[in-house]
Amino acid sequence: MKTFLFLIMFAASGPVMAQELCLSSFTVNTVTISSSVATLVDTDALRMEGRKWMEVQDLSTDTVHCAQSAAMATTSTGRLLAASGGAWEVPVTDGFYAVTESTYPPHVSRTFVALGLYCIGSGTNITSKVALSQCK
Repeated sequence: MKTFLFLIMFAASGPVMAQELCLSSFTVNTVTISSSVATLVDTDALRMEGRKWMEVQDLSTDTVHCAQSAAMATTSTGRLLAASGGAWEVPVTDGFYAVTESTYPPHVSRTFVALGLYCIGSGTNITSKVALSQCK
């Protein structure tokens, strides 16, 4: 009986973590991606401001490769998402600070820039679809 309860707690740990993170809004968007060039999945129009959790899931019958830069997402490199359901929970805190220098006050400014999520389909001359889920 103890083993059974342990297995239930272990299997349910993923959803419990997401439920603890998601306090208000939750969105799921379907994004069509190309097989010839890496496509930005979380565009400004889709990116949830202040999000705490994000996941991308392959909805197509071909494998999809994703990365956090366009140069790293190719048909042979990047995080491989298996066909029909492969998923990747992306660390949303990843990003960088852009430093802008000017001759006018405040002279130097630091702006946090979130890394984008780029995906590309592994097939030739086809389109694929991914689901972008996020919450705050």
